Amino acid sequence: MAASLAVASCATTYDDDYKRLALEAVCGDSIVVGRLSNNRDYEHVELVGDILGHGWMTGTVEIERALAGPELDGRVAVRYFGHTYFVEGKRFMFVLEPNDDGMYHIATASLMSSRPSFSVTCQESTAP
Repeated sequence: MAASLAVASCATTYDDDYKRLALEAVCGDSIVVGRLSNNRDYEHVELVGDILGHGWMTGTVEIERALAGPELDGRVAVRYFGHTYFVEGKRFMFVLEPNDDGMYHIATASLMSSRPSFSVTCQESTAP
C-alpha cells in the first residue's frame, strides 16, 4: 500500500480541461523568452479610485530566445505599466511592442512556469 501511494504522489498529471495562457501579439511585436533585470524608474500615474497605485516602470529584458516577430537578441530597454515591479530573475515570455524612442513596451507577459503559448494576429491590408 505504501509503495503505491509513493508512486502516485510523485506522478505528474494534467487536467484535460486545463487551458494554457495564450499571449496575444500583433504584427510587428516581438515575442521573446527572457528575464527582466535592472528595474529602475517609477513614474506614478494618478487614477481615480486607484487604491493600489499604478505607474510606468522601466527595466531591461535579457533575451534568452526569440520566438516570433522582429528578432531581438541580447538586452533591450523596456517600459511597462503596473502597480509593482516585475520579479527580477524569473523566466517570462514577453510580448514586446517597439516604441519610437528605441525602448520596447511590455504589452503582456507570463511566467514560463505557467507554460504559456502565443498567437500573432496580422490584419490584411485593405488598400487597393
